[in-house]
Amino acid sequence: MAASRKISVILFADIVGYTAMMQEDETKGLETITSFRKTLKETTPQHEGQIIQYFGDGCLLAFSQATDAVACAKALQDTFHNQTSVPVRIGMHIGEVLFRNNNVFGDAVNLASRVESLGVPGAVLISGEVYEEIRNEEGFSWESLGDFELKNV
Repeated sequence: MAASRKISVILFADIVGYTAMMQEDETKGLETITSFRKTLKETTPQHEGQIIQYFGDGCLLAFSQATDAVACAKALQDTFHNQTSVPVRIGMHIGEVLFRNNNVFGDAVNLASRVESLGVPGAVLISGEVYEEIRNEEGFSWESLGDFELKNV
């Protein structure tokens, strides 16, 4: 498969406390990850997103528009909170990435992962770059958490 570069919004989502959940109750852990993946598969295409890869209890998604990515993150968290009680945190960053062999690479991927790691269950954290893309859009509300030092960034 040929490689291609493009500007994308990268979204990382993972289940908070999944390892402990599996150790405590494997059946509940498997039900939780099944619900997580089902919700991602149903919701992501509705917002013009693409599931790139699953990582155990996490997932990497890509979007061509920041408004679609943020709307998807909001819809995911609403579903996880209201319907399935899956404790998920989400982080996003936008930048040029390399798509190759059904995977994605680049600084935007690394930064989205670092942003996501700062979250708590129910959180949608976005980088300043994503904020700049959507700050004037209606339907979203924001609260700044300040500046952070990110590992290896």
